[in-house]
Amino acid sequence: MATNTLLEPLTEAMNLLPAPRSRGTGHRWLRLHPDLGLRLGCRDFIWREAREAIGRGVPLAEAAKIGRAARERAAA
Repeated sequence: MATNTLLEPLTEAMNLLPAPRSRGTGHRWLRLHPDLGLRLGCRDFIWREAREAIGRGVPLAEAAKIGRAARERAAA
């Protein structure tokens, strides 16, 4: 499974947004919309496609659907 190319560490992903957000904001987003990413061990990751959608202005609920689809593709 090539999830390392599909997932981005939370801190890096938040800094890649057009208007960078804090790590705390990313944690809140993941708590409210768990499909945006994954928690592996003690580290949080965001699906690259979901982060790109957020950067384009897509609402978090819609970005979570994109993240869910990315997870399903990665599991296949």
